[in-house]
Amino acid sequence: MNRRPPLDHPDLFQQLDQWDRLHAQVAGEAEARGRAISRALEHERQAGRTKRPHGTCKRWNINRQRIAEIGKIIRSRHDGPCDTDDAELYLQVALPHFLKLHSIAADLRVAVDAWTATLLPGLARHRVVEMVDESEAREWRFATHDQVARLLNVVLTERSNLGLRTIGAIDRTKAQRAKDRKAQNAKHQRAKRTLNGATPRSKSKAAMKPWEADGVSRSTFYARQKAAMEAPSIAHVTEGWTVSSALVRSTYLVVTDQSDAAEQNDQGPARSARPRRSVSADGPSPGAKMRAVPPGRAVPLPLPIDGVSEHPDLIGGLGEWRQVGAPLAAYEGGVLPPELARAVREALRVRMLTQQALANQIGVSRPQIVNVLRGRFGLSRSAASNLMQWLAA
Repeated sequence: MNRRPPLDHPDLFQQLDQWDRLHAQVAGEAEARGRAISRALEHERQAGRTKRPHGTCKRWNINRQRIAEIGKIIRSRHDGPCDTDDAELYLQVALPHFLKLHSIAADLRVAVDAWTATLLPGLARHRVVEMVDESEAREWRFATHDQVARLLNVVLTERSNLGLRTIGAIDRTKAQRAKDRKAQNAKHQRAKRTLNGATPRSKSKAAMKPWEADGVSRSTFYARQKAAMEAPSIAHVTEGWTVSSALVRSTYLVVTDQSDAAEQNDQGPARSARPRRSVSADGPSPGAKMRAVPPGRAVPLPLPIDGVSEHPDLIGGLGEWRQVGAPLAAYEGGVLPPELARAVREALRVRMLTQQALANQIGVSRPQIVNVLRGRFGLSRSAASNLMQWLAA
């Protein structure tokens, strides 16, 4: 009875070597070389020598990436190498990328043989050679993500599970996938902001609109909030100090330890107008807001005791002298009549005052005075009352 030789018997190695030579003669040189390469790569992978040192890895290439993703699909669908008639379809999709990677025919055949021997062992050798020859004879156009997905029938679930990046999905277009990624990124950023303690936009003041519950406008709500925040600081600053004048919301006077008694008793100047935005040399823009001034705030400079008379003709003539401070027609606000505007100009000339001084005394800005005298805009009731008191002084 023949006994089975042990594994380390020299006759066993001779028999295996004979079988390898016989297989090489039957299958062909290229196939044997491809199988040898596959065995060598598998040995290197098992030995842990396939990882490249840091900084020596190849640059990313879409052709290499797509070939690797086709291999992922094959292993996922067939639980390993493909042994069905779908092998030709997989090779047909991968061949254009092998052509891009290997310009030399010998290298191309070796790479294709190694890939098919590993993933498509059921595909006949002669059919692989025919498909490679056909691919070299024709001109290939690079297939898009969705075109490859239609050829391989890849759905979104399979794409997400396998982590495919160069192959699309037949049930979601490229624009829809981009929209999904944008929504997913927004959700991720929202979660990060919440983790860092930020207020969600759905609970912000712009979304909640707390001013509607108070029955005020948005600007009024924020103005009150700002005043409430500044009030404690003002009280802290003024505690134990002597201030030379009342504090205004937007203009704070200099605070000193000591102040002269005369300075405390003297009446300060009238309120000056705040600087406005977009004010030209001729006056503010039509959208500028006019500030209401309570009556009685103006402090006009007194005229001489005997009054001031003026001749209508500056170079002399037959005209009659007239009183500048003469009573004028009743004016309660709005656009100035031409006679009243002329009287204001004459009073400024006689009193040798500037428009800025007049604006300070009636409680408006200089650009507003310019527009009022030109008839562009009018005055409010309080400012008109101050102007009439200034003219009658």
